[in-house]
Amino acid sequence: MLRLTKIDLNGFKSFALPTAVETDYDLLGIVGPNGAGKSNVLDAIHFVFGEQKPTVLRVGRLSDIIFGGTKTHPAQNLARVSLTFEYLGDDEGAGAGDIEPELIHLPEDDEAGDYASLPFGSELGEAGEGDDGGEAGAGEGVTEPDPYGLARLQPGDVITLSRKAYREGLSDYQINGKSARLSTIDRT
Repeated sequence: MLRLTKIDLNGFKSFALPTAVETDYDLLGIVGPNGAGKSNVLDAIHFVFGEQKPTVLRVGRLSDIIFGGTKTHPAQNLARVSLTFEYLGDDEGAGAGDIEPELIHLPEDDEAGDYASLPFGSELGEAGEGDDGGEAGAGEGVTEPDPYGLARLQPGDVITLSRKAYREGLSDYQINGKSARLSTIDRT
């Protein structure tokens, strides 16, 4: 069983600045004012797990997930999201009735609306167009059957899944900092 402990966002949708959302317990919901990015956090989780349909990520085209810039913050050239999990073991963890809710309050920001991503002319590749996990560099030099050590996890071990999307249309997946294919992320 895995428990989500941290979400790192940088350049993803409205998150212009590096942002970390840490959870000490099981996360049940995120609370904050309108425009604070609550839905974008959920979109970020979908993004890391390989979502490629713009409508699911609530954008017109995939390039819109990359922060587009404002008067005070320049546009980003890539979006990066990392999800950090703690491995609890095969049968550890709280039952559904044992979960204590933790509310994460996002700060109210007068400029929250200014952080919305702006559309750009360049498109990220559509599904099947270079963003299918066959990205350049993925799996290069990886010949062992379990290069990420996932079969040898012990309770308390940490797993970080990451995805970067570049304006040029490329996407890069990582497990614990090592390049991975989308199919490997899906199996994790």
